[in-house]
Amino acid sequence: DTRSYYYKNIQNLEEIIQLNTNDETKSEGYVVQLGSNNNQIAMARTLRAYYYMHITDILGMIPYSEALKGKENNFTPKYDTQEYIYTDLNKELTEAFSQFETDGALDKTYDILYNGNVENWKKLNASLRMMMAIKMSDVNPEEGKQRFVQAYTDGGMTDNSEALVYKFVNEEMNQNPLYENIMVNGRKDFAPSETILKYLRDYNDPRLEAYAEPNSLGNYDGVPFGINKGDISNYSDCATFDPRYFEAQNTPITIISPSHILLIEAEAAVRGWITADAETLYKDGIRASLAQYGVEGEFDAYYSVAEVTFTGTDEEKIAKIGMQRWLANFMQDGVEAWSDWRRLNVPDIKPGPSASISHIPYR
Repeated sequence: DTRSYYYKNIQNLEEIIQLNTNDETKSEGYVVQLGSNNNQIAMARTLRAYYYMHITDILGMIPYSEALKGKENNFTPKYDTQEYIYTDLNKELTEAFSQFETDGALDKTYDILYNGNVENWKKLNASLRMMMAIKMSDVNPEEGKQRFVQAYTDGGMTDNSEALVYKFVNEEMNQNPLYENIMVNGRKDFAPSETILKYLRDYNDPRLEAYAEPNSLGNYDGVPFGINKGDISNYSDCATFDPRYFEAQNTPITIISPSHILLIEAEAAVRGWITADAETLYKDGIRASLAQYGVEGEFDAYYSVAEVTFTGTDEEKIAKIGMQRWLANFMQDGVEAWSDWRRLNVPDIKPGPSASISHIPYR
């Protein structure tokens, strides 16, 4: 529900910005104990841009420049174009990147994402700009390239210690939602899909045994797309999520991984946007994903698979990069994976047998 992005997430970030800019509050102890004013503002601007990026990626035109103006009695904000929003978000993020003070404070107790590490916040900021810029490859490649080069120069995530991770705890008020749905509520329709498990099986992908646990026969058979809700009982003996990485009560969720960013950089290199070796970035991106699940030692065998080896035309290489981003994004940022699929048409996904639509939704 994108509405909650506005009245919860973005509104909270707006309040942080206001507390740190208002002369009456910015020096108060309850404000400055959380970190320097500039760092709090830059952090809030970075996360705010992340939410707005996703809302416009999902819906297209959205309230942006006039959003959250209810206190000013503006209850009918105009809808801004995605082009305008992307341009302004890039400006916001670039300004926020410069606003971060590496010698300033962010309280590591309250900063549950990066434990007060300002350098990692800056890497997230640059990574978000690259995520937006690469999506412009078909609509405005020249502007996309210019924005990408600046973000790449600023430096995005490269190591798994820099990933954007949300941590849960062993208590009901802040527990992993998969745990809540599967273990507490007994949902049977929360399971790995047959689509991704088939690709993992076909590629001899070592992540298969980390993404899922086999059924009673030792097979990694998933639930197909597009079945009727009542038909889930036919798949009672399918593969389940591996609880080590997904469904324990305190299992953290990786939202944006360095693997995703490195593979975005690999695409940019193939397109000639940056002067870097595309294959090296591609390999580093795959290695980072395998390392998330403790199977990096299987890289050489995995890379020898024809569908994985970085060969072919530029178009074929970009398709392989897109596939690796899709595989690595399993149970991470679903909107970003969907955005990749809409732009690159990788992998080839069709609606399921009970679906009433002719194609997977684009919006």
